[in-house]
Formats: sequence, C-alpha cells, structure tokens
Amino acid sequence: MRETRGGLRALDDLEAFSDGAPLARELASLRPRSLTIDLGSSSLGRAVAALAAVEAVLTTFPEASLQVVALSPARELLEEHLRARGRSLSASGELVIDLVPGVRHSAALVDDGGVPRLRVPAAPYGHRLQHAFAHFADGAAVAGLSPDWRRPELALEARTRSAARSIVRAQHGLGKPLVAALRSNADSFDFRGVLVMLRERIGAEELVLAEELPAPIRAAALALVAVAVGSPGDWSAVAAAVGAPVVTVHGRACPVRHGPASERGTAVYRRCRVPALHGAQASRELRCVRCVPPTLVASAAEQLSAERWPVDRLVRFLP
Repeated sequence: MRETRGGLRALDDLEAFSDGAPLARELASLRPRSLTIDLGSSSLGRAVAALAAVEAVLTTFPEASLQVVALSPARELLEEHLRARGRSLSASGELVIDLVPGVRHSAALVDDGGVPRLRVPAAPYGHRLQHAFAHFADGAAVAGLSPDWRRPELALEARTRSAARSIVRAQHGLGKPLVAALRSNADSFDFRGVLVMLRERIGAEELVLAEELPAPIRAAALALVAVAVGSPGDWSAVAAAVGAPVVTVHGRACPVRHGPASERGTAVYRRCRVPALHGAQASRELRCVRCVPPTLVASAAEQLSAERWPVDRLVRFLP
C-alpha cells in the first residue's frame, strides 16, 4: 500500500489544482513579448519530458519570442524545436518560465530581481504513477498554462532532416534496416548481444553517429532507424520523441515513469533472481538489468522493426 499521509495528500492535490486559475489570470495581465524557458541543468531525458510544458508555454503565449536556458545538447534540441514550430529566439525574456526539475506541490509567480518568474512544478501530484511528461503537463496546468496532453513530439526543421538523411545514406546506403543502441556507459546490460541477434534475425546494421554531429542532426537520424534499443531517458527519450520505435531496458528507472513515451515503444524489465548478489533494491521493486535476457529485448525489437517496415527505408529516399 502506498503511504498517503492520511488526508493530507488529498489536500495537497486540491491546493495544487486550485492554483491554476488565479495564476492564469496573473499571466494574462503580464502579456510578455519575450520569455525565458529555464531548464537549468536538467538531463536530456527530462528536457524531452518537459516538451509537454514547453508546448503549454507556446499555446499560452503565441506571439512571444523565446530564450532557452539549458545545458547542451538539451538547449540545442529545444531551440531546434522552437524554430521548427515557427517561433523566434530572443536574447532575454521579460518572464521566466522555471521548468527546473523539483517536486513542488504548488506553483508560484515570484519576483526574481525585477523579472517575474513562474515556477512550474515538475510533479505536483507526486504520488501519481504516470509518465514523466504527464507530470510536466500536470505542472503546466497547475501553473495556469494550457497543457498539451499528447506524448512529447520533437519538431525538426526540414533542412535538419535532409542533412541527417544525407549522412545516413552515405554511411549505410538504402537497403539494410538500421538499429540504434542508445546505451549509457554505466550499463551492465548486454546491448552488444542484442545487436548481434538483430543482425542475424533481420539483417540489421548498427547506426553509428559521430559525437561531434549537432544534436538536432543526431535526433533526425534516429527518426530513420527501424528500431532503437537502449537505457531509459536521454537519447532513448529523443528517439521516441522523433517517432522511432524504442525498446528500453529498465533496472533502477521505473518503466512507467521513464519508459518510451511513444505509440511504438516497449519497456522491458525483470525482477532480480539474486538480489543480494546484484544489489537489487526493494524500493525499486527488485528490477535488475542483469537479469533481463537479451533474447527478450531482441524479440521486442524485432517485432517493432517489423511494424516499422518499410517506412524506415522509404524515408531515406527523400531529398
């Protein structure tokens, strides 16, 4: 049973929900010509999840120019998203939209050195078991913005997509299905074994992108793969946001909150067989990547790639 702290959790929910209307009236009175979207040092995966709140900002302030404050590559991708959505970029903002992750149970419009700052909760209803992007959408609603409840979609400019197609065609041609392995350096899961299985089963070839490529081009290249397999968050979240089929392998990261937010996504996880040996934690429901069989991940990836065919190869023919 989940701890509810008696009736206090319900009061927290009611308080958070009631904040939206007065804040919306205050925001309407400001009418800023420029905005700063502040993501601080958020990870790439969190920045993608925050697209729900970013879209709420665009809807609420349709005429304002925008500045993005975030670490690269999240900043590059969000600026690309704004340009593709037809929004102009500015050097500063008359209103700061604070999307820095943090569990705050109420939103607030505060004065920050003479500049109004709207603090958007990252998870106003912390007990809800839902995806991270839904938490950001909840936060946008609580903060008086107009949230978009669809899954995160990363918009890319036509020239970016064209440049990515040219690079992929030059490196891999047009025939073989491409698989992206989006693993982190700390992973103990055998992604290499999954790639070998997919090479044998569907004739797949691994998509390899140079680290020095701009983040938007790397994202556009991921939209061309038959399937991506990897760790939850970061580039797996980007792949899902550009429409690629994605399989994520979960240990510590909750598959509900951090699985691929995609119609063509699968989160794979298993309970640990030997928790004492593998260090699996009860607080993480004993999920363990070392106990996930690579054959299971390969089978999920094979099924998603079959559903993707022949779109993944046809899009490479575009100019």
